[in-house]
Amino acid sequence: MQFIDRLLNHHRLHSRPATVEIYERTWRRFCAITGASKFTGITTSNIEVFLSDMVKRDCAPASYNLTLQIIKASMNLAVEWELIEKNPALRIRKQRIQGKPARFLDAIQAQALLDAARLIGPNAHQVVALGIYAGLRKGEMSNLRYSDIDFDRKVLTVTGETKSWESRTIGINDKLMAVLEAYRHVSGNDHVLSGAGKGAYRCAFDVSFKKACAKAGVSWATPHTLRHTFASLHAIAGTSLFKISKWLGHKDYKTTQIYAHLAVDDADINRI
Repeated sequence: MQFIDRLLNHHRLHSRPATVEIYERTWRRFCAITGASKFTGITTSNIEVFLSDMVKRDCAPASYNLTLQIIKASMNLAVEWELIEKNPALRIRKQRIQGKPARFLDAIQAQALLDAARLIGPNAHQVVALGIYAGLRKGEMSNLRYSDIDFDRKVLTVTGETKSWESRTIGINDKLMAVLEAYRHVSGNDHVLSGAGKGAYRCAFDVSFKKACAKAGVSWATPHTLRHTFASLHAIAGTSLFKISKWLGHKDYKTTQIYAHLAVDDADINRI
């Protein structure tokens, strides 16, 4: 299907490689499930058949909604490129998702994980520290360079392949600074994390991270749990949600509202 090639070329220019991959996977599967061979012939019914297949396979509502979002965005581009007159996916609704509080480590668990990660090695220790004390995403940790860190001003700048493609600046916590200083240039190049000791651009730290989690008794934790821990512990300590949202790089302040229930001690109530 020529449209898929054009669509992927468009995203190669404007999106992250991971986005290109998920668009390609979605549309290849769409063609396989629906038998569609010509883009201009795709109907609402075709899309519903594809989505129904996801339901039959017990795909999570979040996966269903992401797939629908990809299809709608692709169709919008097709309308913009004057390939079709209207978007056939426009009236298809997302599935409702039952909201769950973000799971995070408490202060004792966070310290236990830091201690365990320190024993595992530099990558594990720095990953845990960057997550708990700076709230970085997994990809942001992999991409972090020493040139992004101002050791004198105690500031790090998150650039490159962020989720929103926008850079942000975060003050470096004293505890994080101690960890970064301890392993400074251990990777052998400008990247903070090394790839299995080879100084690779992208490092796979999943194995060492899982070992640290198991050792600390929090085997359920993921790298993203550390990001939730950063935000949650700050909310509990009284840091404003607005400031937390800026540190996390949330484009929409509403995203940070999942931590609002943790900031129960509101001293501002006595201001009048």
